[in-house]
Amino acid sequence: MVECAKGRSPLPRKRTVRGLHLPPPRPTRWALGYLLLYLGLPLVGLLALLDLALYLLFTEVLGRCYGIFCLFG
Repeated sequence: MVECAKGRSPLPRKRTVRGLHLPPPRPTRWALGYLLLYLGLPLVGLLALLDLALYLLFTEVLGRCYGIFCLFG
């Protein structure tokens, strides 16, 4: 068991306001939106640039087809 300073429990106690128990904090729709905006969008942009670089490498430098374009041409 982990012992804490001054005899405190390592687990947080339930918070009360005027005797009412408050629910724990939880992620909201805004948190999901910010996650997609600041993590998802840059990741998709980075992967798109990587895909473009690989496409140019294969088609212009190596002279080979790349990905699904091999099926059409």
